[in-house]
This record gives sequence, C-alpha cells and structure tokens, in this order.
Amino acid sequence: MDENNNITIDEEKTSEETEETVTEKADKEEAAAVPEKKKGSLSRKGKRRLTSAVIICLVIVGIILLNVVALALTSRFPVFTADITSNSAFELTEDSVKLAESVSKKVRIQFMMKKNDYESVSNYCKQATSIASQLASYSNGMVSVEYIDLVADPTFQTAFPEDTLSATDVVVSCGEKYNILSKEDMFNFELYADSYQYITSSKAEQAIDSAILKVTSEVVTNVALITDDSGNDHSYFEKVLYLNNYNVIEMTIADQEIPDTADTVIIYAPTKDFSEEAISKLEKFIYNGGSYKKNLMYISNEKQNDLPNINAFLKNYGVMISDGLAFDMDSSRVISSSNNYDIIVAALNTNVYSDGLTDSSYPILSSRARGLSLDESVAVSVLQYSSRSGVCPYDADEDTWNMSDAVIGDVCVMSQSIYGNAEAPSNIIVCGSALMWDQTFLQSQYSNRQFLLNMMGILNNRQDPSVQIAEKVITQYDLNMSVSEKVVVGVIMFAVIPLMILGAGLIVFIVRRRK
Repeated sequence: MDENNNITIDEEKTSEETEETVTEKADKEEAAAVPEKKKGSLSRKGKRRLTSAVIICLVIVGIILLNVVALALTSRFPVFTADITSNSAFELTEDSVKLAESVSKKVRIQFMMKKNDYESVSNYCKQATSIASQLASYSNGMVSVEYIDLVADPTFQTAFPEDTLSATDVVVSCGEKYNILSKEDMFNFELYADSYQYITSSKAEQAIDSAILKVTSEVVTNVALITDDSGNDHSYFEKVLYLNNYNVIEMTIADQEIPDTADTVIIYAPTKDFSEEAISKLEKFIYNGGSYKKNLMYISNEKQNDLPNINAFLKNYGVMISDGLAFDMDSSRVISSSNNYDIIVAALNTNVYSDGLTDSSYPILSSRARGLSLDESVAVSVLQYSSRSGVCPYDADEDTWNMSDAVIGDVCVMSQSIYGNAEAPSNIIVCGSALMWDQTFLQSQYSNRQFLLNMMGILNNRQDPSVQIAEKVITQYDLNMSVSEKVVVGVIMFAVIPLMILGAGLIVFIVRRRK
C-alpha cells in the first residue's frame, strides 16, 4: 500500500512541475514578444497625466502672476482701479487729483489704528483709507499714508503734547505743522433712538484735502468774524472758511478791537444796531492808515430791526438796504414752489467771481434776501434777481398790496463797493441774504460754497486752490460705467476669457493627439 501511495504522489508532483514549466515558458515567450521598456521611461498614459498637470500648473501660475501684476498696477496707478458705487464715493474728484499732483512738500497722513481695524468700523472708514491711498498715489511720492496703532504705541501721543489723540483720529502733517482730524471732521453723524450714533455721509475727502492745504500753504488769511447779536447760525459758514485755510477769529465789536492782522472782517447778520464807537472801528479798519487793501463783508438779517448807525455806514459806500424782502415772479428762477421769496436763482452780474465756478448748471441760490438799492457811481451789483423781481415791504397790507404792481426788475441782493486807492482798494461787500450761507445751501450741489470760496480767494489775493467737494453717501454697489467701459468689460468677459479657455483646450487636445 505504501509503495502504491508513494508512486501516486510522485506522479502528481511530476505533473504539477510540468504545468509550471509550461506556464513559465509561455510567460517568457510573451515577455519576449513585448519590446523591453527603457529604465525610467513613462507609459503613454503617464505622459498624458504629466502634460495635463504641467498645463494646469502653468494656468495657476499665470493667474497668480496676473493678480500680482494687477495689484501692483492698482497700487501704483489708481487709474487701473474701478469704483462701482453709484456715486463714485471711493473715487477722487478732479480737484483732489490736481491738489495731490501739486503737492511739493512731504506730507504724512497717519491713521491712529491698524488699517484692517479702521476699515472694519464702517464702509465709510474704508472709503477714507481709499481716498488717502489715492492721494498718495497721485502725489508722485510727496504724500505718504501710515497706520499707527495708538493703543500698542501710546508714546506716539508725546509728539502732540498740547492735543489728546483718539484711536479714530487722522493726523495730517508737514514738517512741524500738523492738523488733527477727528471722526466728526471726517464724517457726518446722526443719533438713532437717542442712543446709537451712526455715520450718514462722508466728508473725508474734503477734510483730508483741506488739511493738506493747511499744512503745506505758506499763505495765512486772517478773518475777523463779528457775531454781535447775530440772528443766524454761523457755525458751518465759519467751518467752511476754516477748512479752506482761513484763520477765523470770532469776536464782538462792542468790547473788542479788530486785530491789525485781520485781512477781512465779516459782520454776520446782526439784529441790533452798532454803537458809534463800533462804527468808528469799522471805518478805521477799511481806511487802514491810508493803505486800504482790506475787505469788509456785511451779511444782512431778514428779521433785523431798524439799524440807523449801520445803515448810515453802508450808505457812505453807496448801498441802501430796503425795508422788505426781495421776490421773483420768474417761475424758472424760483426753486421753491411755496412762495416767491425762498430759494431763488441769483444771477451773477459781474465776471469777476465767475471764473472759478466750474459747473454753470448748478447756479447760486439766494433765499429771503433783502433788496439793495445802489448808488451806481460808488457800488455795483454782484448778484441780482430777474427782470420780474421786486421788493415786498415788511409793512405791506396783505389786502391791498399786489406783487405784480411791485415789480421793478433786476433787484440787487449782493453788491460791492470800492474805497480808496484804485490799484489797491478796500472792498465792501453787502449781502442781502443770510440764509444763502446757511449749512443747507453750503452743503448742497448748488454753487453757493464754490462762489463764497472763489470770492474770498479773489478778494484776499489767494492763489492756492480751495476745497469744494460734496459730501458723499455710500448707498449701494452697482456698475456705474460709461459706454466705452462697458464695451471693454464685455469684450474681456465674453470674448477674451472664453478664447483663452478654448485655446488652452485646443493645446491639450493637440498635445494628446500627437502623443
């Protein structure tokens, strides 16, 4: 039995060995039929994968480089940036660009917070940093922007021993001269439910521009603002002058002397008469020891009482203020539909102050003005109403007085008198409306603010540019582009980019076909 079993086992082993030999031989023959691969070479499939990976890497690198170049261009050249707010809130006005390009001294704009922290407060804060950055970009290296962490570096405060800095302040400096802008200087605020204060609009551009003018200008114009018994709020009027590098000295003529350094005196809407001593101070100022070259601006109050001393003073310079309100019956000149006394378009009757008015589509407005009668041998009309204008006396009987019968035409509401040396005279400006210098009018899109600054600059022989920038509200983000800009964007989005993608696909296809 054992011998038979052994024979069977040996036969099975021999059979298995034979099968293995045949299989090995077949594998060797099949291997011999396939060309031997070179060491380290890739299969066709591997080459395709490698080609695809290289192309993808090249596209990614190209996109990264494109973004790097775009970032560099927008940082160096603001023209390559796009503001998509509906009112271009993040874009510099033409006046700001001109100002930045004209800066010839090193100016630093320093925010008292880290950039990210400051911008996170509000979109208005982000707008402020954008304005500062663009001013620097257009200045040919003369303006720089820095972000100081006042909390982390409290020693920065020691550079301003007479001031207390806040984290929301912005410091504009040139050498030893500096101007600190608070958040109230940069933005307008409103109180919500008597508890929460929020920003309603930005005045950052005009604030930073005016600060640059202040710290770089060599010209200082001193204005004495006489506020004795003033019947109108003059705070914003004063602020407009201050923002445009006028050193405003508020005073009362009853118990103070007019400073010898004052270039211009402004009497703002008095409701009570001046004493004879006060009138003498005004006459002395205008005469200026025989040198003249001074300016006096008298702003009338619509509700003022009888002012015999002031009226006699003005009459010496050819101006009589009427005892009533000027009206205009020309409907094209009346902005307000309520009556013919409020918000009237006043036409310039002289070209002296018109050169600086950049947009004639926004006229100068007057409101509730007292009409002026002129001695034309001494005084000239600067602003006047239409040929269908007149004056309604305060004591007019409503039952018998008729507006049409009172039309005299071309009623003057602002005049100018020249006194003394014809080559270097003193100028006396009389304005019948105080409301035209109210905050509502000076902040509007109309030309009151621009006219005021233009007139003040000419009277005071100012050569530096003035800040006449409207306050901006960030309302929404939308594409507000010109037709040409839309065409360029359309071509890029619907032609250039699709063609680039199609081209990349064709390259991959051709490469794979050839492989």
